[in-house]
Amino acid sequence: MRRLVVVQLAIFAVIAAIVIPFGIRYVAGPQGFRTPMTLNANMTDAFGLTAGTSVTVRGVQVGTVDDVWLSPDGAAMVRLSIDPDTRIPRDAILTVGMGTAAGIQSVDIMPQSDAGPYLASGDTIAAPADRQPIQMDRIMGDTAQLVKGIDTRAVRDVGTELSNAFDGLGPDLAMLIDNASDMSTRIRNQTGQLQPLIEGTAELVTTMAGQGDPFVRGMGASARLANQLDGSGPAFLYLTDHSPAALASLQRVLDTYQAPSVPRWPTSPPSPRSSATAPTRCRRVCRRSPRDCKT
Repeated sequence: MRRLVVVQLAIFAVIAAIVIPFGIRYVAGPQGFRTPMTLNANMTDAFGLTAGTSVTVRGVQVGTVDDVWLSPDGAAMVRLSIDPDTRIPRDAILTVGMGTAAGIQSVDIMPQSDAGPYLASGDTIAAPADRQPIQMDRIMGDTAQLVKGIDTRAVRDVGTELSNAFDGLGPDLAMLIDNASDMSTRIRNQTGQLQPLIEGTAELVTTMAGQGDPFVRGMGASARLANQLDGSGPAFLYLTDHSPAALASLQRVLDTYQAPSVPRWPTSPPSPRSSATAPTRCRRVCRRSPRDCKT
């Protein structure tokens, strides 16, 4: 009987010697058998952090929050217990965020570079207040204030107006939706033809982007020309008011001095030579066309 008890105790001791270290490693992690690296953070607001909150570096868990307390000057002090194999650059910052939508907090260490020097155990990590994300309680409070500020009467009026506006337009809206579906189907079927057009448009836009400086200069010149025309407005108004009279005078001058299109008898008394040759001219006309002869 005693031998059986001794054998059982020996088997239990062997199993415990094997299982307990694995259990400690599973619960405490790799640092369970080593001294963890301790980091301190001085914060204006701890955001309700408690011991045991997970600590991550770029989203990978590397430790937990060891303790949170108030310093004599009223600041929130946070001590972190980090895996000693973790290398954290000195320019890293500490932020407190929500790990899940349920509001479970987590501490995330965000390195600003990948090079050293690195933090050592007992160092202080920066936790600037302006880099802390907005907490869930503040988001909920701001949302509540926004909802309270909504005018329910205005919302009701908008709903009523929309209802009146779309009343009886069901068939038209259904037709519009059907036409949109048909149009999208046609566009999808014509993708092969539209693709070169789209690519050409992209090349045109790229070319215009490369010619940005000349385009800007041209637009500037156009703007200056428009300003000059705007400044010459009174002169244009004067020309508009007096141009019709000037053009009419010019037309009268041209009508007066232009060459006559048909022969005209002189208004002055005929000279004796002209009177002498007039019968001969009349006879020549009568020979060619007797109908033109007049007594």
